[in-house]
Order: sequence, then structure tokens, then C-alpha cells
Amino acid sequence: MINPKLIITVLGVFLLTGFSTEKNITSSSDSPIVQVKKIIKDVTFRANHDQPDWGKAKVGLILSDGGQVKTGSSSLALVHFIDGSGLLRVRENSILNIYGKSENKK
Repeated sequence: MINPKLIITVLGVFLLTGFSTEKNITSSSDSPIVQVKKIIKDVTFRANHDQPDWGKAKVGLILSDGGQVKTGSSSLALVHFIDGSGLLRVRENSILNIYGKSENKK
């Protein structure tokens, strides 16, 4: 006779592995690439380079592929890459164009 606990355990393992095998690849337009960590003075952003207007950036802002960060005179922005590859300093009077694709959180 087959042990009922064994059957339930085997079925549970199959169900859990079946749900966890979906791919973690997300589309590049929706996957976060950078997060703004620090802002000094005048820092603005556009979520997409096709947008005509710049919005005021705030700490914690997350941008994806196609986003832009712009600093004004005597301004600074620290931008952290979500994949952990580093921290970038956007100095005064600069525009940072964000290009990237996220696959498996990298």
C-alpha cells in the first residue's frame, strides 16, 4: 500500500516547481534600471525621451529604459543601478540617458 503522506508530498513538490519555473524576463520598457538616491538643488526627469515636459525628480524615483535625468546649475543627482552594478553621479548641467534591459534581475 502506498503511503498517503508520500503522495501528498510528491504532488506538493510538483505543484511548487511547476509554478516557480516561469521566466523572470520582463520587457525592457517596464523593467526598472535606475533609482535616484540623492538630489541636490534642481534635478528633473522624463520617464521617456519622447515626453515634451520635464518633471521634478524626487528621491526614490525609479526609471526604466528610455528615461532621462537632467541637472541644473550647481545641482547634483546620485543614481543607483538596480542590478547593483554601481552608483553614478550626475553633475551639474548634465543629462543622463538611461538605456538598459533587465533579465533575471540583472
